This record gives sequence, structure tokens and C-alpha cells, in this order.
Amino acid sequence: MTKQISIPCTGYKLQADWHGGESSNRIILTLVGFGSSKKSNHDFMAKIVEMTGASALVVDLSGHGESPFDINDTTPAQHLLEMVSAYDWLKQNYPDSDICIMGTSYGGFIAAYLTRFREADKLILRTPAIYEPSMQYTMHRDIDKILVREYRRNGELVKKHPIFLQPALGDVSTLLIIHGNDASIPTQTTDVYSEMFDATCYSAKGFVHAFRDPSNPQDHIDEYYSTIADWITR
Repeated sequence: MTKQISIPCTGYKLQADWHGGESSNRIILTLVGFGSSKKSNHDFMAKIVEMTGASALVVDLSGHGESPFDINDTTPAQHLLEMVSAYDWLKQNYPDSDICIMGTSYGGFIAAYLTRFREADKLILRTPAIYEPSMQYTMHRDIDKILVREYRRNGELVKKHPIFLQPALGDVSTLLIIHGNDASIPTQTTDVYSEMFDATCYSAKGFVHAFRDPSNPQDHIDEYYSTIADWITR
């Protein structure tokens, strides 16, 4: 069962979908990719909830889906603050639940950052992106995409990002999912995530950046789902 909820956040409200599983003792806080939405990820999360029995909260960041603001006027810092609010909402309403944080691409970047300020039981990073620290308070309309691509290819520079220098709160076990044909997130970036988060890695061979791309090998989709579900329930 899915229902829409509103999460208060500093003078406005974020829209989110609550996927009710068999249990709310384990909750998956889910961050989708830049420009994506809870609606476009509904089927994916419904499958994960069905396989794990966990419940899930899928949040539309500001500028995404049904949440307010123009996406171009938002910043990474604003989105990080919003996910702190979503996490705190979960802890207030489900204080005894274990929280697993899962993020995809831009959502993976925010999810990883969130573990530096809030404690999670498990972390799943699907093709996580990263942006220069100087861009944290830059509106997305002003972020230079060419500079972003160059930065992601410089592993030594990426390793100096505060996300890797600041330790996590608690001992979070991390699953890193790498798409083999990903043209957006280079291995120089995922290698740093793997090393600095001491992650268990799963390589989705033949997958491009977008999971729903029809060119992805369809005979590996079930394995992809099972890898995530097994990590959540282990």
C-alpha cells in the first residue's frame, strides 16, 4: 500500500510516498536521481518493498516531482538539509526502527553525505554522483556540468571531498552498485566511494547510468533487485 505524506522542512513541505511493507521496524529512506521523482521510481521501490518486507519513504527533493520550487533554483546544501528533515521525521514517527538509506546518482551523493550527520543501519549507493565542495551552495542552474565531469575523473581530488574526510555517525555497512557502461559516473569516482566507505561492490555489467534504460541487459534485472534486497535483509 502506498500513501502520500508531507514532511515539514523550514517553512515548506516536501512530498513523499510511504510504501507500507509487512514491517515498519526496518525502513528504507530513498533518494532518487536528479530530475527524477517518487512517481517515476514507484514500481522499483514497490518491488524492493515486496521482496524485503521493509517499508520505504521515497522523497521528492525540492524542485522534483510534487515538491515546491524550480529545480534550477535549488542547491545541494538545500537538498541535504531536506534529507536531514526527512530522516528526523522518520525517527520521530518510528523511533525504534532501523533505517537503511538508499540513494541513486545525485541522490546517492546526498545519501552518502547524510550518513555524516545522521546514523544509519545500512547504506546503498547506486551509481553515486559527486560535486566539488565549492558547489555545495551553488544553484543548479549555475553549476558548470563540464567542470563536474572533469572533477569526477580526478580520483585524488575527489578523495579530498569532505564527504570522505568526515567520518560517518555509527558503523554503517555500505553496498555500492556500479553500472558497467555508466558514462556519467566514472570509475575514478566509484573507486573512491568503494575505498573510503569500505563498501561491498556489485557491478551491474552492461548497464548504462539509468536503470530504466531499455538497452540494459534485461536478463540481469532480477539479480540486480536480489542484490539490493539481500543487502537490506541480511
